[in-house]
Amino acid sequence: MDVPKHTTQKPERPFFEKEVRCPICGQPSVHRYLRDYTYIVDRQEEDMFIAKYHWRKKEFEKYNIYFFYLWHCPRCMFTEEKRLFLTPPEKQKLAAFSDLKNKYLEHAPHSGFLHFIQQHMEYPAEDIPHQLNLHFVATYIQLIPEEYGRNPEKIARFFLRISWLYRMANQDETDYDAEPAIKSYFEQHELIQSHLMNTLHNVENMNLWIDEQVRNGRSAAVRNLWESHRKQFQEIYQTITNHMDPILAAVQQYFTLGKMLQQEYEKMHKNPLNLPFHGFPTFRVFLEEAKNFWPDLPTTESEAIAKAVQFYKDVIHYKLYDNQLSKMFNTFKMIIHLTERLEHYSESLKYARLLQRHLQLAVDNVSRKVHSLEKVKDTHQALRQYRHSLSRLKEHLKKANHLEDHVLRKKIEHDEKIARQIFIANRDLAPEKLRDLLEAADIEPSVIEKYITELKKEKKKGIFQLFKF
Repeated sequence: MDVPKHTTQKPERPFFEKEVRCPICGQPSVHRYLRDYTYIVDRQEEDMFIAKYHWRKKEFEKYNIYFFYLWHCPRCMFTEEKRLFLTPPEKQKLAAFSDLKNKYLEHAPHSGFLHFIQQHMEYPAEDIPHQLNLHFVATYIQLIPEEYGRNPEKIARFFLRISWLYRMANQDETDYDAEPAIKSYFEQHELIQSHLMNTLHNVENMNLWIDEQVRNGRSAAVRNLWESHRKQFQEIYQTITNHMDPILAAVQQYFTLGKMLQQEYEKMHKNPLNLPFHGFPTFRVFLEEAKNFWPDLPTTESEAIAKAVQFYKDVIHYKLYDNQLSKMFNTFKMIIHLTERLEHYSESLKYARLLQRHLQLAVDNVSRKVHSLEKVKDTHQALRQYRHSLSRLKEHLKKANHLEDHVLRKKIEHDEKIARQIFIANRDLAPEKLRDLLEAADIEPSVIEKYITELKKEKKKGIFQLFKF
C-alpha cells in the first residue's frame, strides 16, 4: 500500500521568485517579483507616495510594497528597475543602455563609493537602511555617464523614491492604542504593589498592637486573655509574611515584563535611521561616511527632494515630453508639488505659471488650426483629431489654473508671516525703503502693497499727532 507523502506547504507570499540574467555581467540571480493585485491603495500623496495601503491578505502584512521596485545583481552590483532586468538582451542594444553599460564596466572597478557600499549591502533588502543603499547604488550608476547620455527623468524618479524612504523612516509610527495601554499597565501594577505594601504595613501594625496588649493591657485578666492566643496570632502573622515575599516577587515580575514589553514597542517604532548599522553606531553615521565617497549623496528627505526637482527641471529644459501632453503636464505638476513641499513657494509659483503659459500657447495654436480646418472641405478626420486635442489641452489648462491658485494662496500665507516680521522690525523706515526690503525677500506684490499702505497710514497718523501736539 502506498504511503501518502507529506509535503511542507510554503507560506503564502505576495511575490514569486524569478531567476534572470544580469543585463550587465550576464550572471543569473534570483529576484522577488511582486504579484499584481496583492494590495489596495488607501491614500496617495501629490508626489505619488503611497502613504497608506493594505494587503489583500493578512499573511502579507510583514512585507513592504516599496521593497520590490529595484533589482540588484550581487556579482557586479548593477541595480535597476526590474523591467530592465526583464528586457530581452536583443532589445538592450539601444544606444543609451550600451553607453551606460560601457561606462559602468569602466567605472565600477575603481569606484570608492561602490566598493564602500558593497560591504554594507543586503539583497533582498528587507529594511529601510538596506533599501536606501540599493537606491543609492541605482542612482549613482545613472549618474556615471556624461550629462548628455543620462536619463534625467529616471534619475529624478530614483531621487524621489529615496525621499519616500526617508519619509517612511521619519514617519510618526506611534500606535495610539498601544501607548495608553502600556501606561495603564504600569498604573495598575503600581496600584497592586501599593495595596500589597499597605496590607503588609497593616499586618505589621496589627502584630505590634497585639504585642502591646500582651505587655501593657489595662489589667492582668486582659493581658492573660491576649497572651492565651498569642501563639495563634504569631502563626497568622508568619503565614501572611511568609506568603508575602513570593507575592511581592511575582508582582515585581509584572513590572519586569512590562519594561520588556515597553522596550519591544519602542524598538518597533524607533526610527530605523537611528539604529546601529553594520558596525556603525547608527545608519545616520554610516551616511556621513558614505558622503566621503559620494559628496552629493542625499542624507535627508529634503535633500533627496531637491535633487529630484533638479532633474525634473532638466526634463523640462531638454523638452523631452513636449509632444506628450500628459507626461509634460505631470512633470510640471511634480516640480510644483515638490518645491511646495520644500516651502520654495516662489519657485513653485514660477513653474505653475510657466505651465499655464505653455498650455495657453498650445490651446491658441490648436484653436487656430481648428478654425482653419473648419473652412476647408473634406477634413473631417483631421478636424476631429484637432478638436479632441483642443479639448484635452483645455482640460489640462483648467487643472493648471487651479494649481496656480492653490500655490498662490500658499505663497501669500507664507509671505504674510515674513512680511509682518520685516514690517515690525523696520516700521521706522520710509515706505520706499520698506518696499525694497519686501521685494528683496520675494514677497508677493499684493502683500507688499498691504504693508506699504499700513506704513503710510502710521506715518500720516504720526504727523497728525505732531500737529495736534
